[in-house]
Amino acid sequence: MFGSLIATGNQSQAFKDDKVKEMITKARSIIGHFSHSTSSNKALGRLLEQRVAVQACLPRITCKAELTTEEWIMMEKVVNILRYFEEATKSINKSTATLSDAIN
Repeated sequence: MFGSLIATGNQSQAFKDDKVKEMITKARSIIGHFSHSTSSNKALGRLLEQRVAVQACLPRITCKAELTTEEWIMMEKVVNILRYFEEATKSINKSTATLSDAIN
């Protein structure tokens, strides 16, 4: 499902998918227990980096959200896609950026 939306170039529809929304809501709940982050991409990336530790402590904390294996995989895909947008944003926000940088 999610992979087919990405493969067909329909990324905007993929992020409207209820399963993606549910995964992000659960991830934000877990992240909110540990810290507050303003960037979903950075927060999801950090959560993926700390997956083993997070899964180990979830049963011992008051956070009620728990991500399924499918949601962790989906999170990896979302982070990979968002990485392109982050790189593009950084590129066009440089003080030396040109119109050519924004178009490429």
